[in-house]
Amino acid sequence: DVIVTDTEAEALILENNQIKELQPRYNVNLRDDKTYPYICIKNERFPRVFKTRQVKQDGSEYFGPYADVSKMNAMMDAIRSVFQLRTCSLDLSEEKIDAGKYDVCLQHHIDNCKGPCEGLQTEADYTKTIEQVKKLLNGQTQELIDLLKDEMQAQSDRHNFEEAARLRDQIQALKDYSQQQKVVSHDFADRDVFALHVDRDEDIACGVLFQVREGKMIGERHKYLRRIEGRADEELMLSLAENYYTDANFYPEEVLLSHDPNDHPAQDTHALEELLRQEQGHNVPIKVPQRGDKASLVRMATSNAKLKVGEWKTQQMKRERDRIPESVKALGEALNLDEVPRRIDGIDVSHHGGKETVASCVVFTDATPRKSDYRTYKIRSTEEGTPDDYQAMREVVRRRYRRMIEEDGPWPDLVVIDGGKGQL
Repeated sequence: DVIVTDTEAEALILENNQIKELQPRYNVNLRDDKTYPYICIKNERFPRVFKTRQVKQDGSEYFGPYADVSKMNAMMDAIRSVFQLRTCSLDLSEEKIDAGKYDVCLQHHIDNCKGPCEGLQTEADYTKTIEQVKKLLNGQTQELIDLLKDEMQAQSDRHNFEEAARLRDQIQALKDYSQQQKVVSHDFADRDVFALHVDRDEDIACGVLFQVREGKMIGERHKYLRRIEGRADEELMLSLAENYYTDANFYPEEVLLSHDPNDHPAQDTHALEELLRQEQGHNVPIKVPQRGDKASLVRMATSNAKLKVGEWKTQQMKRERDRIPESVKALGEALNLDEVPRRIDGIDVSHHGGKETVASCVVFTDATPRKSDYRTYKIRSTEEGTPDDYQAMREVVRRRYRRMIEEDGPWPDLVVIDGGKGQL
């Protein structure tokens, strides 16, 4: 099927949504592979705010996902300490409230809820509170504090001192929460910082996103990318950013990248720029800084991406240590080996009638080719034009394992030599 869209941005969003819906077999980088938690603002009258791992297409707003659950819990604690919101699941329709079907619960008596179930809070006032919650979730802490200060002053001018005192306590709770966030920029700008680290040997990449709001780091996200063979770093970087913004609920004033997709002949940022412009209402610069504080921020994100790849490799090694293929176990038993041959070197010699003699060594780890350790050797000790497989094999074995002695490994558990008793 072919679907025609008006703009590149629309095509980008449509592609992202269809990948998540249809789950194509080979397009793994845009599929959701882990159920991270979100903070949900429910689409209902007097909306609830709660944690969830299920995203439903019911008009509710979702903030996240949060890779670090502790940060999400800290955000929920801040919301509960600052705002008076209902936590019940009652159907607060206008008819039921007017009919007096509900009584206030303990949350109202301990001043955690204003009691909309009994009509003690108007829908307009509750909606105003929800808008303030959204500002906090989007990291606009200082803007929210300024709004609450103005409201506090207005309440004080009207001699509503009890409400003014409550607002004062909200402001202090917000300040306490804000002080927990790391300041990474002194221009108080909202920006997203994307960085990428790629390990071609392991066929793995990790993208890291720093969310900076009002100059403070409010969140970090990361995503692993597999099956990256044949994909350039610039292509992976663009895929990360596009995938994120097609599902985002907040768009920054600036985007910083560690790699420039425009350097790749088949990639560019036009669709991404158009998407950001549509959502933000003005152009959002996409930059690859080379010096200064912004470059330092990108380097910090890159270091985090490299660390994540290292952690992934460590976890893989731990898992592989306990997972040995049956074929490898069977080979060890057939050869009466004391240990299972998890790492195997295979060596062969080739020539054209005694000329251009070369040798090659392939390496298998747990029955899987480890191509990064493959080596080719040009044989120097044989006489040109005279075939001498024995001498050629002697030379390649000596050269390969003399170097292993110097570098202390990695040693094979089994060496397989192609030939007969003479080569062996």
